[in-house]
Amino acid sequence: MTTEAIKILSRTLEIYMKYGIKSVTMDDVARELGISKKTLYQYFDNKKDLVFKTVQYYIDLECESIVNIKKASDSAIDEMFSICHFFSQFLRERNPSLMLDMQKYHPESWELFKNHKQTFAYQHVVDNINAGIKEGMYRRDFDIDIVAKLYISRIEAIIDNQLFPYNKYPLMHVVLEMICYHIRGIATPAGMQYLEEKKKTLNLYEK
Repeated sequence: MTTEAIKILSRTLEIYMKYGIKSVTMDDVARELGISKKTLYQYFDNKKDLVFKTVQYYIDLECESIVNIKKASDSAIDEMFSICHFFSQFLRERNPSLMLDMQKYHPESWELFKNHKQTFAYQHVVDNINAGIKEGMYRRDFDIDIVAKLYISRIEAIIDNQLFPYNKYPLMHVVLEMICYHIRGIATPAGMQYLEEKKKTLNLYEK
Protein backbone atom coordinates (compact mmCIF):
# COMPACT_ATOMS: atom_id res chain seq x y z
CA MET A 1 0.00 0.00 0.00
CA THR A 2 1.35 3.42 -0.94
CA THR A 3 2.12 6.22 1.50
CA GLU A 4 -0.73 8.28 0.09
CA ALA A 5 -3.22 5.43 0.57
CA ILE A 6 -2.10 5.03 4.19
CA LYS A 7 -2.56 8.76 4.79
CA ILE A 8 -6.07 8.53 3.35
CA LEU A 9 -6.92 5.60 5.63
CA SER A 10 -5.52 7.38 8.67
CA ARG A 11 -7.59 10.49 8.03
CA THR A 12 -10.68 8.47 7.09
CA LEU A 13 -10.44 6.62 10.38
CA GLU A 14 -10.49 9.96 12.20
CA ILE A 15 -13.55 11.03 10.20
CA TYR A 16 -15.46 7.81 10.92
CA MET A 17 -14.52 7.99 14.60
CA LYS A 18 -15.93 11.51 14.77
CA TYR A 19 -19.04 11.26 12.58
CA GLY A 20 -19.82 7.54 12.27
CA ILE A 21 -19.96 5.77 8.92
CA LYS A 22 -23.48 5.99 7.51
CA SER A 23 -23.62 9.77 7.10
CA VAL A 24 -20.13 10.11 5.57
CA THR A 25 -20.05 9.91 1.76
CA MET A 26 -17.08 9.51 -0.55
CA ASP A 27 -17.58 13.20 -1.43
CA ASP A 28 -17.30 14.07 2.27
CA VAL A 29 -14.07 12.09 2.62
CA ALA A 30 -12.50 13.70 -0.45
CA ARG A 31 -13.50 17.16 0.77
CA GLU A 32 -12.22 16.58 4.31
CA LEU A 33 -8.90 15.27 2.95
CA GLY A 34 -8.56 18.05 0.41
CA ILE A 35 -8.22 15.61 -2.48
CA SER A 36 -10.26 14.94 -5.60
CA LYS A 37 -12.72 12.06 -5.83
CA LYS A 38 -10.61 10.80 -8.72
CA THR A 39 -7.62 10.45 -6.39
CA LEU A 40 -9.77 8.69 -3.79
CA TYR A 41 -11.07 6.22 -6.36
CA GLN A 42 -7.53 5.45 -7.49
CA TYR A 43 -7.08 3.57 -4.22
CA PHE A 44 -10.58 2.49 -3.22
CA ASP A 45 -13.31 1.02 -5.44
CA ASN A 46 -16.24 2.43 -3.47
CA LYS A 47 -17.37 3.27 0.06
CA LYS A 48 -17.67 -0.40 0.97
CA ASP A 49 -14.04 -0.94 0.01
CA LEU A 50 -12.93 2.19 1.88
CA VAL A 51 -14.75 1.16 5.06
CA PHE A 52 -13.32 -2.36 4.94
CA LYS A 53 -9.75 -1.17 4.43
CA THR A 54 -10.14 1.50 7.12
CA VAL A 55 -11.24 -1.17 9.60
CA GLN A 56 -8.24 -3.31 8.60
CA TYR A 57 -6.00 -0.27 9.06
CA TYR A 58 -7.38 0.26 12.58
CA ILE A 59 -6.87 -3.42 13.42
CA ASP A 60 -3.25 -3.23 12.29
CA LEU A 61 -2.72 -0.14 14.47
CA GLU A 62 -4.32 -1.83 17.44
CA CYS A 63 -2.21 -4.98 17.06
CA GLU A 64 0.97 -2.91 16.85
CA SER A 65 -0.02 -0.90 19.93
CA ILE A 66 -0.82 -4.02 21.96
CA VAL A 67 2.52 -5.60 21.07
CA ASN A 68 4.34 -2.43 22.17
CA ILE A 69 2.38 -2.29 25.42
CA LYS A 70 3.26 -5.91 26.20
CA LYS A 71 6.96 -5.18 25.64
CA ALA A 72 6.85 -2.11 27.90
CA SER A 73 4.88 -3.67 30.78
CA ASP A 74 6.63 -4.87 33.94
CA SER A 75 3.99 -7.46 34.82
CA ALA A 76 0.83 -9.10 33.55
CA ILE A 77 -1.29 -6.88 35.80
CA ASP A 78 0.43 -3.72 34.57
CA GLU A 79 -0.16 -4.90 31.02
CA MET A 80 -3.88 -5.35 31.61
CA PHE A 81 -4.23 -1.82 32.97
CA SER A 82 -2.28 -0.36 30.05
CA ILE A 83 -4.39 -2.30 27.55
CA CYS A 84 -7.56 -1.09 29.25
CA HIS A 85 -6.36 2.50 29.04
CA PHE A 86 -5.72 2.06 25.32
CA PHE A 87 -9.11 0.43 24.87
CA SER A 88 -10.94 3.16 26.78
CA GLN A 89 -9.31 5.83 24.62
CA PHE A 90 -10.75 4.17 21.52
CA LEU A 91 -14.22 4.04 23.06
CA ARG A 92 -14.01 7.62 24.30
CA GLU A 93 -13.01 9.02 20.91
CA ARG A 94 -15.45 7.14 18.69
CA ASN A 95 -18.90 8.27 17.63
CA PRO A 96 -21.53 6.16 19.45
CA SER A 97 -23.09 5.19 16.10
CA LEU A 98 -19.84 3.81 14.67
CA MET A 99 -20.33 0.17 15.62
CA LEU A 100 -24.03 0.15 14.79
CA ASP A 101 -23.34 1.70 11.37
CA MET A 102 -20.70 -0.92 10.66
CA GLN A 103 -22.88 -3.79 11.84
CA LYS A 104 -25.99 -2.65 9.94
CA TYR A 105 -24.59 -1.24 6.70
CA HIS A 106 -21.16 -2.88 6.31
CA PRO A 107 -21.48 -6.48 7.52
CA GLU A 108 -18.21 -7.58 5.89
CA SER A 109 -16.32 -4.93 7.83
CA TRP A 110 -18.21 -5.86 11.00
CA GLU A 111 -17.23 -9.50 10.58
CA LEU A 112 -13.61 -8.46 10.14
CA PHE A 113 -13.73 -6.40 13.33
CA LYS A 114 -15.63 -9.06 15.29
CA ASN A 115 -13.26 -11.83 14.20
CA HIS A 116 -10.32 -9.70 15.28
CA LYS A 117 -11.77 -9.37 18.77
CA GLN A 118 -12.48 -13.09 18.93
CA THR A 119 -9.02 -14.13 17.79
CA PHE A 120 -6.32 -11.53 18.48
CA ALA A 121 -7.96 -10.09 21.61
CA TYR A 122 -8.75 -13.58 22.89
CA GLN A 123 -5.15 -14.70 22.36
CA HIS A 124 -3.87 -11.60 24.13
CA VAL A 125 -5.93 -12.46 27.22
CA VAL A 126 -4.74 -16.08 27.13
CA ASP A 127 -1.12 -14.94 26.85
CA ASN A 128 -1.61 -12.48 29.69
CA ILE A 129 -3.08 -15.15 31.93
CA ASN A 130 -0.21 -17.53 31.22
CA ALA A 131 2.31 -14.76 31.92
CA GLY A 132 0.56 -13.90 35.18
CA ILE A 133 0.61 -17.55 36.26
CA LYS A 134 4.37 -17.72 35.64
CA GLU A 135 4.84 -14.54 37.68
CA GLY A 136 2.83 -15.98 40.56
CA MET A 137 0.23 -13.22 40.18
CA TYR A 138 -2.57 -15.45 38.85
CA ARG A 139 -3.79 -18.81 40.12
CA ARG A 140 -3.68 -22.05 38.13
CA ASP A 141 -7.01 -23.55 39.24
CA PHE A 142 -9.33 -22.23 36.52
CA ASP A 143 -10.13 -22.86 32.87
CA ILE A 144 -8.08 -20.31 30.89
CA ASP A 145 -10.18 -20.68 27.74
CA ILE A 146 -13.45 -19.97 29.54
CA VAL A 147 -12.07 -17.05 31.55
CA ALA A 148 -10.56 -15.47 28.41
CA LYS A 149 -13.86 -15.76 26.55
CA LEU A 150 -15.76 -14.31 29.51
CA TYR A 151 -13.39 -11.35 29.46
CA ILE A 152 -13.96 -10.78 25.73
CA SER A 153 -17.72 -10.91 26.27
CA ARG A 154 -17.41 -8.11 28.82
CA ILE A 155 -15.50 -6.00 26.30
CA GLU A 156 -18.27 -6.59 23.77
CA ALA A 157 -20.87 -5.47 26.33
CA ILE A 158 -19.03 -2.19 26.82
CA ILE A 159 -18.61 -1.65 23.08
CA ASP A 160 -22.32 -2.25 22.56
CA ASN A 161 -23.13 0.79 24.72
CA GLN A 162 -26.49 -0.72 25.68
CA LEU A 163 -25.68 -2.11 29.12
CA PHE A 164 -23.58 0.89 30.15
CA PRO A 165 -24.72 3.99 28.21
CA TYR A 166 -21.94 6.57 28.31
CA ASN A 167 -24.25 9.38 29.41
CA LYS A 168 -24.99 7.45 32.61
CA TYR A 169 -21.78 5.50 33.33
CA PRO A 170 -18.36 7.20 33.08
CA LEU A 171 -16.40 5.16 30.57
CA MET A 172 -13.16 4.96 32.51
CA HIS A 173 -15.09 3.91 35.59
CA VAL A 174 -16.68 0.97 33.76
CA VAL A 175 -13.47 -0.15 32.06
CA LEU A 176 -11.41 -0.11 35.24
CA GLU A 177 -14.11 -1.82 37.27
CA MET A 178 -14.09 -4.53 34.60
CA ILE A 179 -10.34 -5.05 34.80
CA CYS A 180 -10.32 -5.11 38.61
CA TYR A 181 -13.21 -7.60 38.58
CA HIS A 182 -11.28 -9.79 36.13
CA ILE A 183 -8.03 -9.72 38.08
CA ARG A 184 -9.67 -10.33 41.46
CA GLY A 185 -11.28 -13.45 40.04
CA ILE A 186 -7.97 -15.07 39.08
CA ALA A 187 -5.34 -13.45 41.33
CA THR A 188 -3.18 -15.16 43.92
CA PRO A 189 -2.68 -13.43 47.28
CA ALA A 190 0.46 -11.85 45.79
CA GLY A 191 -1.55 -10.71 42.79
CA MET A 192 -4.25 -9.22 45.01
CA GLN A 193 -1.63 -7.31 46.98
CA TYR A 194 -0.07 -6.00 43.77
CA LEU A 195 -3.50 -5.00 42.46
CA GLU A 196 -4.26 -3.00 45.60
CA GLU A 197 -0.90 -1.26 45.39
CA LYS A 198 -1.51 -0.53 41.72
CA LYS A 199 -4.90 1.02 42.45
CA LYS A 200 -3.29 3.47 44.86
CA THR A 201 -1.21 4.91 42.02
CA LEU A 202 -4.25 5.43 39.78
CA ASN A 203 -7.30 7.63 39.81
CA LEU A 204 -9.68 4.79 39.01
CA TYR A 205 -12.69 7.02 38.77
CA GLU A 206 -11.28 9.73 36.55
CA LYS A 207 -13.93 10.81 34.05
